[in-house]
Amino acid sequence: VLLILWPGEQFYREYVKWRTKKKIIGLKKSGLRVVGITGSYGKTSVKEYLYQILKSKYRVLRTPGNYNTLLGIAKVVEWELDGSYDFFICEMGSYQIGETAELCGTYLPDYAMLTGLNEQHLDRFGSLENEIIGESKSVEYVLKNNSVGVVNFGNKYILDKYSNRENITGYGQKIYSHPRGQNIDGAKVMAKILGVSRFPKEFKNLIHRLSLIHRGDMTIIDDAYSSNTDGFAAAIKYL
Repeated sequence: VLLILWPGEQFYREYVKWRTKKKIIGLKKSGLRVVGITGSYGKTSVKEYLYQILKSKYRVLRTPGNYNTLLGIAKVVEWELDGSYDFFICEMGSYQIGETAELCGTYLPDYAMLTGLNEQHLDRFGSLENEIIGESKSVEYVLKNNSVGVVNFGNKYILDKYSNRENITGYGQKIYSHPRGQNIDGAKVMAKILGVSRFPKEFKNLIHRLSLIHRGDMTIIDDAYSSNTDGFAAAIKYL
C-alpha cells in the first residue's frame, strides 16, 4: 500500500514546494524578508525572542509552536503570510542531510541563524558529522547569496566551522546568569542586523523551557519540552 501511495505523496510534496516558493518570491517583491533558523537545539527559543524584539518596529509573522517541517511551514505561508508583513521568521527542522537545503530552496531565507549543534538527532542523521553538515545548510545558503549568518560561537562545533568565515556574526560566548541568556543574546544580534536596537526589558519565557515552578517549599525547574546533552547540562548547572 505504501508503494502505491508514494508517487502521489511525492507529487503533492513537489506541488506544495512549487506553490509555496512562488508565493514567497511574489511577497519578496513587495519587501518581505525571511529569517531562517536552524540547529540541533534552541531554534524555537531564539525564534520567539527574535519575534518579541522585531514586533516593536515591524509587522512580523513567525512559524507557530514547533512547526518546522516543509509541509507544516507551508500551511503557515498559505493561510497566514501576506503582503502586510515585513518579516517571516521561519524555524527549520531537519533529520537527514538534504532537508535543510530543501527548506532553504523553498522558503528562500535572506538571513540565517544557527543556534547549536550536537547529537540531538543522531538516530536519524546517522552521525554527528552528517548532522553538522545538514543543519548548517541554511547558513551556507545565505552566504552563497552574499547575505549574513548569525551563529552560536558558544557551541564548539559551530565555532570550529565558522570562526574564520566572512559575513558571519557570532554570539554566545558571554557569561550568562540564566541559560536562556545565550538564546536572547543571539536574537539581539540578529535584531540589530535587521535594524532594531531597542529591546524589551523583560522577555516572555517559553513554557517547559527552564521555567520555574514553586509549590510550597519545593522549586521545580520545568525543562520538559525537549532534551539534549547541552540543554540538560545547562539545566543541571542552573539547578
